[in-house]
Amino acid sequence: MPVTTNFGKGSALPLNPKYCHWSKEFIESHVGRDTELTAYIHIDPSYQVNSNMLALYEFQRKPLLNQFKSVVIDREQGIILSKRSSQALINDLIKNHFLAGLTFQKEIAQRLNFKSHYVLATGRLAYFSTHGYTTGNTDWLSLHQMVNYQVSEINRVKFKSLPINGLNYTFEFVNCGRYIKRKISDSLYYNYVLSQLGQAHLENILGWNVVKKRSQSLLDKAEYYLPHFIHEPFTIRDIWNDVLQHKYLKYGECMADLFELQLIREDHYFVYRLSRRGDNLF
Repeated sequence: MPVTTNFGKGSALPLNPKYCHWSKEFIESHVGRDTELTAYIHIDPSYQVNSNMLALYEFQRKPLLNQFKSVVIDREQGIILSKRSSQALINDLIKNHFLAGLTFQKEIAQRLNFKSHYVLATGRLAYFSTHGYTTGNTDWLSLHQMVNYQVSEINRVKFKSLPINGLNYTFEFVNCGRYIKRKISDSLYYNYVLSQLGQAHLENILGWNVVKKRSQSLLDKAEYYLPHFIHEPFTIRDIWNDVLQHKYLKYGECMADLFELQLIREDHYFVYRLSRRGDNLF
């Protein structure tokens, strides 16, 4: 297969407009077969999902070219072929870069009364899963790299990227989760809430002067997620306390199950409250 393992000079992505529209079907029919794409394709066993990722297509069930389980479109590194699953790639992102892993993300979702989990967000970055990230291997997209999107069917969506070398690339996903438009809106709102929480904590609690730079991405286009439902107010500190309690009580549940002692489960919360006494002056 004519692909390279080192990144070449020049644009990381093809500049020919016929290669600006990406989908799983397009990848299967062109990657490894179209010689014009060769200079942009790289095999990278150590690729790490990062903010420059545009889209991640999973091929776990039917590996591309009989060996690659994931194909990543990255604005700086080009077209990445990986033998690792999309779940493994995203798990590394969570483990290495997200505070308290998924627990922090899920606690915020619970506060917002979101029953499903489609986005991993920081307030300035948002990675969107087309089926929800608790369902195993799935396709992913960076909402912070997109300028708009269109839902053509109940489970088909096409995103348009921010300009890259004067071109807008599109990424199409089919057979997405149900009510995909609502899931995208909820995910953008989730990121917006997290951004507001972070800014309030830095300014009001830590005394920092935060200057938020507005982007042209979906994250800063309120018409895609506002108005939204009203939720009870909460802070970053509230979420962090929830995370600590969740992890502590989960530890107690595991201990109770291991030793088959219900008493441990019942007493663990009392011990947890006692352990928090060192957090204040009294």
